[in-house]
Order: sequence, then structure tokens, then C-alpha cells
Amino acid sequence: MDRNKVPEALWDFGMEYTAYVRNRIAHPCLNDRSPYEILTGDSPDISEILDFSFYDWVKVYEPAPFPETPESLARWLGPAHNVGQALCFFILTENGQIVARSSVRALTDVELNDPAEKQLRDAFDKSIPDAVGTSDPDLINDIPIDELEEPLLDTPPAVSCTSPDDVAHGPDLMINASLILP
Repeated sequence: MDRNKVPEALWDFGMEYTAYVRNRIAHPCLNDRSPYEILTGDSPDISEILDFSFYDWVKVYEPAPFPETPESLARWLGPAHNVGQALCFFILTENGQIVARSSVRALTDVELNDPAEKQLRDAFDKSIPDAVGTSDPDLINDIPIDELEEPLLDTPPAVSCTSPDDVAHGPDLMINASLILP
């Protein structure tokens, strides 16, 4: 999110997308099964996350009378579960509004390399901070640590995964963890 300069107001979409993807990826400690599969017994459907990554550039088809098919530039924020039909996504529009849409497509290579399209993307990026807010790079890189708390670990403790039961029912390393919010 730092690399793409995602505004802080949209970080929750990034976190939700990351958790959604990680819960559907097979893990060697789970006998090459996903946490979703371990929990439900069903293979996860990943079709809604195959075409886009978080904060990707997309084109959204806007409702219009036939034969027009106007498209507008937007940013993809993730799947919109329990909203509309299958394959519905949260989209950030140029005015900073977050909407759910199912008529979304990725930009083509020609559009990504077109100077006129690049100007439209630059104008879009310049309009977003006024509507949604900005991203503070210092917030990401310089998180203060309270003197009363234990310092953050440089590396997470090693977890041995000899069987899926050790991971699924073993101690949760996040118990009593502290979350630092801005």
C-alpha cells in the first residue's frame, strides 16, 4: 500500500483483500490446503481475485442508453461480498466515491502505455487526496513504540509445522498482540 501510495482511508480495503487472499492460498503446513478449506471442507472459489490486484487501474462501464458504452477510469479495491451479484467489486471513482460494480475490466497494455491515458491516470491520482485523503509515509516507516510496551520483534518466532493439527489448534501467536493505529 505504501508503494502504490494508497490513501490511509482505503487501507481497510487492502487489509481485507490481503486476509481474503491469504485464507484461500494453500499452505505446506496444512498439507497444501488453504485455511478456508480446513475450516469449511470446501475448495475456495478464487475467481473473483484472479483478474485484479488491490488498487489496480480498471475501467468501469457506466449505465447509459444503447448504443453508447461509456467507461470511466477507477481503482479496484476488492471483492464486494454480499453486494449485488457474483463478481461484484468495490471501486474507487475519480470523485473519491466507493461504489460496488460488476461491469469492470482491467486496462489493456495499449491503454497502460498510451500517453493520453497516462495523463488521465495522473489527473485521477491528483484528485483522490482531496476526496479521500493521503498516505503518510512516516506512519508506515516510523511507528513509535510506547516505552511501557515490549519492543516489536524484528522477526516472528519460528513456527514448526509438523502436522496440520499443530497449526490449526496450536497456540495463536497473535494472542495479546497490540495493534497500533494512527
